[in-house]
Amino acid sequence: MLTVLRPVLLAVGLVLFTCASLARDPDPYEKFRGIDENDEDFSYDSSQDVPWAEESIVKPAAPNLHALTALDIESAPRGFTVLLDTASLTRGKYDDLIRYWLALKSRRGTLNFSYEGMKCNTGEYKLYGYAMPDGKGLRPYAKPRWKPLRNGGRRNYRAELKERYLCQGVTPRPINEIRALAAGRKKQDIDPYAELLD
Repeated sequence: MLTVLRPVLLAVGLVLFTCASLARDPDPYEKFRGIDENDEDFSYDSSQDVPWAEESIVKPAAPNLHALTALDIESAPRGFTVLLDTASLTRGKYDDLIRYWLALKSRRGTLNFSYEGMKCNTGEYKLYGYAMPDGKGLRPYAKPRWKPLRNGGRRNYRAELKERYLCQGVTPRPINEIRALAAGRKKQDIDPYAELLD
């Protein structure tokens, strides 16, 4: 009888010992933890947050035909080549936007220019205006607005432009790196998780 009860008594004793240990020290790692965010002493004043705002842009110079660089864009519209005016590339000091002249060149050699902005962290782009062949520079749109890039699909060249040239994930690339990528001097290190982040 004692032989049968011994394992049961041992199990009950182990359970009681474990419960007593937990009662004494409910969280043995508490001393290594930081301040609990749910603690009543923790407070965050969101009124001090500065909301994101787009910088006012200076009217860009007309596209530089000598700085146009053909990009390796697989999703370009059929019959067109995508070109980037690498001389026009800028990165906003405060809003962190990449702005540039982009051109679509037809098989007949016709160029269609648009001045654009890319917001890497949200995957959006904006068309500020266009340029005519007269060389007079930007002709602004009345109410430019941010538009989301569509992932996947054919002829989605702006999403490919973002991923392959302008942005590294959600961060804008340095201007010199974009120029090196466009010129083929730097290997394109495409982020394998970019589609999941967009």
